[in-house]
Amino acid sequence: MRRALTLVLALTVFSSPAAALELRSDLPLWGAGESREPVWPRAYSMPDGSFGCELNIRPGDWRYREADDNPAGPFDWVRIGQYGAFHCAARFGEAYQREALAGGVADLGFIVGLGTHGTEELYALQIGLHASRYILLAAPSAAEGQSVERFRVLEPDCPRRNLRKGPTIDIFMTSYCVVNERRDLVAIARDAARKPPERWLERAGDFAPPA
Repeated sequence: MRRALTLVLALTVFSSPAAALELRSDLPLWGAGESREPVWPRAYSMPDGSFGCELNIRPGDWRYREADDNPAGPFDWVRIGQYGAFHCAARFGEAYQREALAGGVADLGFIVGLGTHGTEELYALQIGLHASRYILLAAPSAAEGQSVERFRVLEPDCPRRNLRKGPTIDIFMTSYCVVNERRDLVAIARDAARKPPERWLERAGDFAPPA
């Protein structure tokens, strides 16, 4: 029965011209220091000589949720922080339990603004400094002085030409969607933003236990 179920899942993915798969790029599509691009963290300096890196959202522990309040994501939890004050990059730690975030391995990356769709701002979590993977998000524009505390997670469709087919290993799918152009990722995000919300990424609070 398990083998039959796995085969059905595999056929469903491979036969669909637009399958919702993990988004990846061979190299990062965005990097720090691009002043004309909405990429965070970004460097800042003040007249008093202070400097550092700033994020566009509050660092802390974030949780994936479905409409029925159940956890729902590639992992259940993601810890978003900063690499440091001199070299601007975000740190993304992922785990199935919040307690496992402390001291866990974190990937470096960036939060990228992808423009707008209607009344929402579109974003991508670009995770990884070599080959990168992307989580697409949307949220209403925050009021000045406020930060977004809740994003809806976008469900991207993969164009057939972007599909990379890998073998099924036990119950695990190895196929993914490769996106190596910024404009293609933006187009995928805008298309996904038209779908009704099913999942959210919500800030649960500061790092707990402390990082």
